[in-house]
Amino acid sequence: MELPDGGVGKLLKSLYGLKQAPKIWYDMFNAVLTEFGFITLPTDPSVYMQSSTYNRNGTIYVAPDIILSVHVDDILAAGRNQEMINAFKSKLKERFQIMELGSIKRYLGLEFEYSHIDEGQILTIHQEKYIENILIRFGMRDCKSRATPLDSHIKMEIDRSIPIDPLRLHRY
Repeated sequence: MELPDGGVGKLLKSLYGLKQAPKIWYDMFNAVLTEFGFITLPTDPSVYMQSSTYNRNGTIYVAPDIILSVHVDDILAAGRNQEMINAFKSKLKERFQIMELGSIKRYLGLEFEYSHIDEGQILTIHQEKYIENILIRFGMRDCKSRATPLDSHIKMEIDRSIPIDPLRLHRY
Protein backbone atom coordinates (compact mmCIF):
# COMPACT_ATOMS: atom_id res chain seq x y z
CA MET A 1 0.00 0.00 0.00
CA GLU A 2 1.45 3.34 -0.98
CA LEU A 3 0.59 6.49 0.90
CA PRO A 4 1.15 10.03 -0.40
CA ASP A 5 4.34 11.77 0.71
CA GLY A 6 5.80 8.53 2.14
CA GLY A 7 3.33 8.60 5.04
CA VAL A 8 2.75 5.80 7.51
CA GLY A 9 -0.63 4.13 7.84
CA LYS A 10 -2.21 2.54 10.88
CA LEU A 11 -3.98 -0.79 10.46
CA LEU A 12 -7.47 -0.50 11.93
CA LYS A 13 -8.31 -4.22 11.85
CA SER A 14 -6.25 -7.16 13.00
CA LEU A 15 -5.17 -9.65 10.40
CA TYR A 16 -5.32 -13.38 10.96
CA GLY A 17 -1.85 -14.70 11.68
CA LEU A 18 -0.41 -11.58 13.30
CA LYS A 19 1.01 -11.91 16.80
CA GLN A 20 -1.52 -9.37 18.08
CA ALA A 21 -4.57 -11.10 16.55
CA PRO A 22 -5.41 -13.37 19.55
CA LYS A 23 -5.22 -10.43 21.97
CA ILE A 24 -7.39 -8.26 19.73
CA TRP A 25 -9.91 -11.10 19.35
CA TYR A 26 -10.00 -11.67 23.14
CA ASP A 27 -10.44 -7.95 23.86
CA MET A 28 -13.27 -7.65 21.33
CA PHE A 29 -15.03 -10.84 22.48
CA ASN A 30 -14.59 -9.90 26.14
CA ALA A 31 -16.14 -6.46 25.46
CA VAL A 32 -19.18 -8.07 23.80
CA LEU A 33 -19.67 -10.58 26.61
CA THR A 34 -19.32 -7.81 29.19
CA GLU A 35 -21.96 -5.83 27.29
CA PHE A 36 -24.21 -8.93 27.48
CA GLY A 37 -23.81 -8.95 31.28
CA PHE A 38 -21.19 -11.67 31.64
CA ILE A 39 -18.35 -11.54 34.15
CA THR A 40 -15.16 -13.59 34.19
CA LEU A 41 -14.49 -15.86 37.10
CA PRO A 42 -11.72 -14.56 39.36
CA THR A 43 -10.12 -18.02 39.28
CA ASP A 44 -10.18 -18.45 35.48
CA PRO A 45 -10.44 -15.57 32.99
CA SER A 46 -11.52 -17.97 30.22
CA VAL A 47 -14.74 -18.87 32.05
CA TYR A 48 -17.62 -16.39 31.90
CA MET A 49 -20.82 -16.36 33.91
CA GLN A 50 -24.07 -14.49 33.49
CA SER A 51 -26.13 -14.64 36.66
CA SER A 52 -29.32 -13.35 38.14
CA THR A 53 -30.40 -12.70 41.70
CA TYR A 54 -33.62 -13.75 43.30
CA ASN A 55 -35.17 -13.40 46.72
CA ARG A 56 -36.54 -16.44 48.51
CA ASN A 57 -37.95 -16.04 52.03
CA GLY A 58 -35.92 -12.88 52.62
CA THR A 59 -32.63 -14.40 51.49
CA ILE A 60 -31.03 -13.09 48.30
CA TYR A 61 -29.49 -15.76 46.09
CA VAL A 62 -27.20 -15.37 43.07
CA ALA A 63 -27.66 -18.14 40.53
CA PRO A 64 -25.74 -18.61 37.28
CA ASP A 65 -27.96 -18.48 34.20
CA ILE A 66 -25.27 -19.26 31.62
CA ILE A 67 -21.67 -20.40 32.04
CA LEU A 68 -19.27 -20.13 29.10
CA SER A 69 -15.90 -21.80 28.69
CA VAL A 70 -13.92 -19.97 26.00
CA HIS A 71 -10.81 -21.47 24.41
CA VAL A 72 -9.50 -19.35 21.51
CA ASP A 73 -12.60 -19.31 19.27
CA ASP A 74 -14.34 -22.39 20.70
CA ILE A 75 -17.14 -21.64 23.12
CA LEU A 76 -18.87 -24.19 25.33
CA ALA A 77 -22.15 -22.90 26.76
CA ALA A 78 -24.06 -24.43 29.66
CA GLY A 79 -27.24 -22.88 30.94
CA ARG A 80 -30.11 -23.25 33.30
CA ASN A 81 -32.36 -24.13 30.38
CA GLN A 82 -32.24 -24.36 26.60
CA GLU A 83 -34.25 -21.15 26.11
CA MET A 84 -31.52 -19.10 27.84
CA ILE A 85 -28.82 -20.70 25.71
CA ASN A 86 -30.83 -20.09 22.52
CA ALA A 87 -31.36 -16.43 23.46
CA PHE A 88 -27.62 -16.04 24.07
CA LYS A 89 -26.78 -17.67 20.72
CA SER A 90 -29.21 -15.33 18.95
CA LYS A 91 -27.55 -12.28 20.50
CA LEU A 92 -24.12 -13.66 19.59
CA LYS A 93 -25.21 -14.26 15.98
CA GLU A 94 -26.05 -10.55 15.70
CA ARG A 95 -22.42 -9.70 16.43
CA PHE A 96 -20.42 -12.62 15.04
CA GLN A 97 -20.66 -15.28 12.39
CA ILE A 98 -20.97 -18.47 14.41
CA MET A 99 -21.12 -22.13 13.51
CA GLU A 100 -23.03 -24.50 15.79
CA LEU A 101 -21.54 -27.97 16.01
CA GLY A 102 -24.40 -29.65 17.88
CA SER A 103 -24.03 -31.62 21.10
CA ILE A 104 -20.55 -31.62 22.53
CA LYS A 105 -18.40 -34.67 21.83
CA ARG A 106 -14.86 -33.44 22.63
CA TYR A 107 -13.54 -30.28 24.28
CA LEU A 108 -10.03 -29.54 25.57
CA GLY A 109 -9.07 -33.20 25.87
CA LEU A 110 -12.33 -34.21 27.53
CA GLU A 111 -14.75 -36.61 25.85
CA PHE A 112 -18.50 -36.44 26.42
CA GLU A 113 -20.90 -39.35 25.99
CA TYR A 114 -24.67 -39.29 26.41
CA SER A 115 -26.81 -42.21 27.57
CA HIS A 116 -30.59 -42.14 27.56
CA ILE A 117 -32.51 -43.69 30.43
CA ASP A 118 -36.18 -43.60 31.46
CA GLU A 119 -35.66 -40.66 33.84
CA GLY A 120 -33.75 -38.58 31.28
CA GLN A 121 -30.17 -38.46 30.15
CA ILE A 122 -26.79 -39.29 31.69
CA LEU A 123 -23.69 -37.36 30.69
CA THR A 124 -20.37 -39.15 31.13
CA ILE A 125 -17.14 -37.15 30.90
CA HIS A 126 -13.83 -38.96 30.53
CA GLN A 127 -10.30 -38.65 29.12
CA GLU A 128 -9.83 -42.15 27.76
CA LYS A 129 -8.29 -41.03 24.44
CA TYR A 130 -5.93 -38.61 26.20
CA ILE A 131 -4.74 -41.30 28.63
CA GLU A 132 -4.32 -43.78 25.76
CA ASN A 133 -2.12 -41.26 23.90
CA ILE A 134 0.03 -40.72 27.00
CA LEU A 135 0.50 -44.47 27.43
CA ILE A 136 1.53 -44.81 23.78
CA ARG A 137 3.92 -41.84 24.03
CA PHE A 138 5.73 -43.39 27.00
CA GLY A 139 5.69 -46.96 25.67
CA MET A 140 3.26 -48.24 28.28
CA ARG A 141 0.31 -49.23 26.11
CA ASP A 142 0.47 -52.88 27.18
CA CYS A 143 1.02 -52.24 30.90
CA LYS A 144 -1.16 -53.92 33.51
CA SER A 145 -4.07 -51.74 34.49
CA ARG A 146 -5.40 -51.17 37.99
CA ALA A 147 -8.79 -49.92 39.07
CA THR A 148 -7.09 -47.12 41.01
CA PRO A 149 -3.39 -46.26 41.12
CA LEU A 150 -3.48 -45.64 44.90
CA ASP A 151 -4.61 -47.67 47.85
CA SER A 152 -8.24 -46.62 48.26
CA HIS A 153 -8.02 -46.83 52.08
CA ILE A 154 -5.39 -44.09 52.47
CA LYS A 155 -6.78 -41.12 54.35
CA MET A 156 -5.31 -37.86 53.01
CA GLU A 157 -5.02 -34.99 55.45
CA ILE A 158 -3.45 -31.54 55.31
CA ASP A 159 -0.41 -31.12 57.55
CA ARG A 160 -1.26 -27.78 59.16
CA SER A 161 1.99 -27.69 61.17
CA ILE A 162 3.96 -26.65 58.06
CA PRO A 163 3.39 -23.01 57.01
CA ILE A 164 2.06 -22.58 53.48
CA ASP A 165 3.89 -20.31 51.05
CA PRO A 166 1.14 -18.10 49.46
CA LEU A 167 3.20 -17.67 46.25
CA ARG A 168 3.34 -21.44 45.81
CA LEU A 169 -0.45 -21.71 46.19
CA HIS A 170 -1.07 -19.36 43.25
CA ARG A 171 1.57 -20.81 40.97
CA TYR A 172 -0.71 -23.47 39.46
